Amino acid sequence: LCYLADIPLRVAASIDGPGSLLTTRYKHPERIIHEVEHNLELVEALGMTTPDRSMVLHVPDDAVQEIASLLSGRGPIYRARPPAPFMGEGRPIPHTPLVVVHPGCSMPARTYPWEMYVEVIDLLVERLGAFVVVTGVEDERPLVQRVLEHVRPENRASTLAMAGALPFPLFCALIKVADLTITNNTGPMHVSAAVKTPVIALFALTNPPEQWGPWQVPHRQLYHDVPCRICYSRICPYQHECLRLVSPPMVVNAAADLLSEAGKPQLQPYQEAVE
Repeated sequence: LCYLADIPLRVAASIDGPGSLLTTRYKHPERIIHEVEHNLELVEALGMTTPDRSMVLHVPDDAVQEIASLLSGRGPIYRARPPAPFMGEGRPIPHTPLVVVHPGCSMPARTYPWEMYVEVIDLLVERLGAFVVVTGVEDERPLVQRVLEHVRPENRASTLAMAGALPFPLFCALIKVADLTITNNTGPMHVSAAVKTPVIALFALTNPPEQWGPWQVPHRQLYHDVPCRICYSRICPYQHECLRLVSPPMVVNAAADLLSEAGKPQLQPYQEAVE
């Protein structure tokens, strides 16, 4: 289309036939590098460089204020960056970790089992004293509802469902004011990196983690190495062991580590029972 439209500068990474229609044809190196580096190298092929290789996503201030106002009626105070307290019910409330959990993904093979997300949320509340906001797009509302219906009744007051409830600016603002995001290899992982919120990526080995993981942000990529790694499958034909063998206590211990590194109070790791 670009060729037929007579667009004078046509640049892309290509190794196949249609690449002959480009004015600048760039071939990515065979070594595995992060996708951000891939894209920057494509731009550099045109002679343009930048010393700043970070991802940036501008979140409007009014979106941050709106999401803070929404959350302030749900329990603890939440703090934006730079620190600024938001009052709930007109009185200060001690700050506790705000964790965004996004259990959905467009590809089943990249999705951590929903019942394991349930246990993660229970442990976040019980072990870390977290307030957990569970997010998703509109068609993930049934998933989020199923997850929260199976959370222990005594922990539900420390959770909030926001699937399909937020326009994109408010969704980004929510992640920005959060202390931590826990999600699959999907969009919110990259949003977290772009707004500099620590993130735990439950990373199925369908794709190279070195190429697609969180970029330049405190993070943990959790997966179990398997012989079928880098399969690019949409649906796992086996037992999904690259994710199923990542236990909820492992996830919560990683959360405790990241929160501690961010200056939160020292938290005790969760010990799995030994039979």
